[in-house]
Amino acid sequence: MTRSLRTSSPGSTGWSLNADRRSPGWHHDDMSAVEFRKNEDKSRYEAVVDGQVAGFVTYEVKGDDVDLTHTIVEDAFKGQGVGSTLAKGALDDVREQGKGVIPTCPFIKSYIEKHPVYTVLAAGLGEEGGEEPKGIGGGGSF
Repeated sequence: MTRSLRTSSPGSTGWSLNADRRSPGWHHDDMSAVEFRKNEDKSRYEAVVDGQVAGFVTYEVKGDDVDLTHTIVEDAFKGQGVGSTLAKGALDDVREQGKGVIPTCPFIKSYIEKHPVYTVLAAGLGEEGGEEPKGIGGGGSF
């Protein structure tokens, strides 16, 4: 997969993930690329397939943290990796901003637990005895 940053439209930035159709998780015959973009006007990250929003993660900026509040994947795209693309893209963007994550959304929380590289970003999900996560003090609940 490749990731190329580009500006999609005013108020949003994005990159494309070119999917190898032979890879596990990519089942839709017409789905050759999932475009990930940040839509600041709507306070959400979006996954776009063939010009259609396939799913999104809503967020709220809370000081030094970003609360990832809810993930939606349209029925036609469920089970095709759109949710994971959204979670990874959102978490990577938050990390690039130098902020912490409040994983209010259960899907995002589960994604972080399955991908420990993101644990350091998340409030309350750090390893016991380790360094305090960046997001501590954000006030989010899981």
